[in-house]
Amino acid sequence: MTDKSQRYQYQPFLRTKINLLCAAVVLLPLAFMIWQGFSRGWDVSLALLPLAMAAVAWFGHRTISRYLDAIGRVHQVLKRCRQGEFHHRITHVHALGEVGQIAWELNEFLDLCEAYFREMTTVFTRAGNGDFHRRAFGHGLPGRLRQSLKYANLALETMKENHEHQLATRLSHNLHDLNTGNLVSNLKLCQNDMVQITQILEDVVKIADENATAASESKAGVDEVREAVGNIADKVASAARIINDLSENSKQVINSLSIITEIADQTSLLALNASIEAARAGEYGRGFAVVADEVKALSNRTKEAAVEISKILQSFGTSVEAISREASESVSLAEQMQPLVQAFSIRFGEFEQASHRTIVQATNAQETAFSTLVKVDHVIYKQNAYLAVADPGTNVNEGKAIAVDDHSCRLGKWYYEGVGKERFSSLPSYKKLEAPHEEVHTSAHRALELARQDWKANQHLIDEITAAMEKMERSSLGVMEVLNQMNAESIARREQQEQRLHQ
Repeated sequence: MTDKSQRYQYQPFLRTKINLLCAAVVLLPLAFMIWQGFSRGWDVSLALLPLAMAAVAWFGHRTISRYLDAIGRVHQVLKRCRQGEFHHRITHVHALGEVGQIAWELNEFLDLCEAYFREMTTVFTRAGNGDFHRRAFGHGLPGRLRQSLKYANLALETMKENHEHQLATRLSHNLHDLNTGNLVSNLKLCQNDMVQITQILEDVVKIADENATAASESKAGVDEVREAVGNIADKVASAARIINDLSENSKQVINSLSIITEIADQTSLLALNASIEAARAGEYGRGFAVVADEVKALSNRTKEAAVEISKILQSFGTSVEAISREASESVSLAEQMQPLVQAFSIRFGEFEQASHRTIVQATNAQETAFSTLVKVDHVIYKQNAYLAVADPGTNVNEGKAIAVDDHSCRLGKWYYEGVGKERFSSLPSYKKLEAPHEEVHTSAHRALELARQDWKANQHLIDEITAAMEKMERSSLGVMEVLNQMNAESIARREQQEQRLHQ
């Protein structure tokens, strides 16, 4: 609207009409006076009517002007209200009757409007600053205004709930971003740790294998030592028997030498008797005396040789007895060593079994570490998928990370080319991994493709993205289950091989 609408453009205002009416009230008696003066003659009484009408017109104009001024102030206040200013009021309306009542009613209405808008401004300003405790007070406001403030309070309660929900959502989003960012970095640290653990376990398996080989060789050596000790004990016992026999023989020789000595003594005595008899015979017995002397000399040498041999044999017997005692002690030591060597051999056998068991357990731990590393790689792939789908424009690197197919990712290389194929390809569950793993990549690629579209204004796209990610999670769960099954089958197979080895 404009100050003057088309409807009132060519119509005079009330003040103009009053001015015209007052002018008519003054001019008509004046014209009548002039006409009477020219027609009947001039008289002072003719001027009384125009003067009276002029006085009435002046008084009426002055009185009506007060009303018109009040109406003008009402008009100005309404114009200000139309401009959004509700603090202006109409004053100086004392004793103006109905116009004064209108002015006061308008002032009271403006007071109500100002109170209403002040309440609305206060509560929504504070609500805009996050303070929803201030409520609009509708006491003293009539009808629709009070009802409107009640609705405003309901709207404030809804705004408060939405604000709290937004804060909770923002906190959840911040925590989610913080958790996701740190989760990926922490998973990468765990990934590096698992790589190191896997390498260490490879070294442990090699060392355990070397220890098992050394234990087997040592057990074979101990068995040889045990056999050699047994042979030595047998030979020492045999030598002891021979030495005992030799000691007995030496005693017999000494006894024989005693007999020879006695015979030599008797021979020497006979030679002496023969010499005496030869001396008695004179010249006839001289030759016999020479023979007797030779026999005596031979008997003496025989005795001396027998005595010397007896001494040697006695010394030899003493040595043989000492050797016999040493041999007996050696036999005792050999007999004592045999249980020790046997126990040592048993312990080496246990050590060999423990070494083989260590290899089995270390290999189990190594394969479990391999499987865990693969799972960590798979979880990192999923986290990159969530980051890429949440904001494809910002998380470009994560988008590139999940763009690989199921043959080029870490799990794919492990499965088709690496340790997975080497160690698990003969297991029954090995081929079960391929389908869910492929589905994980397909679903992630589908979700990323949809996320690059304008999904924020399309609920159908949001539902499709969610469905694709849910499908990825279901397939991921299948991948984890197959990995656990493969690991369990590998461990069970190795345990069976170990049991057959020790049966």
